Amino acid sequence: MKVEESLQVSNWKASDNLKAAKALISKPENWIKRYYEQDENGKIDPYNPLPACKFCTIGANQRASLSHFGSRLNDYSWLVKSEHRSDHETVLSLTSRYLRQALEELFNSTRYSGVASYNDDPSTTHEDILKLYDNAIAIAEKAEKRCLK
Repeated sequence: MKVEESLQVSNWKASDNLKAAKALISKPENWIKRYYEQDENGKIDPYNPLPACKFCTIGANQRASLSHFGSRLNDYSWLVKSEHRSDHETVLSLTSRYLRQALEELFNSTRYSGVASYNDDPSTTHEDILKLYDNAIAIAEKAEKRCLK
């Protein structure tokens, strides 16, 4: 796969996914620690993710991609049998890389083992996570601008 193809999948750029993920957790009450996603009662059901309305940084990123490529949140079966599975995985790989890069740039080091450990750190705030997303979006847009001319 060419670099240009990996930066834009099915007209859905990595920056689009990061923006959608950030929107999912834009309100403090929709952001959580320690779990990828929860429903409004704080329950976790990996076999039925539909009612989820609260997400950690990684969970929001995953949900944004699933929502776009599935485009029908009541049916994840497309992920198992569809050509969109590789598109979803490509977007997740890119956006995860941009989030890690943004984290490293924010701290000018590898202080955290990854985005999950930063999200779950007791001192990390909702505003910190939104800033992380802003930095990751800027990194993604810069890469897209450079490669998608």
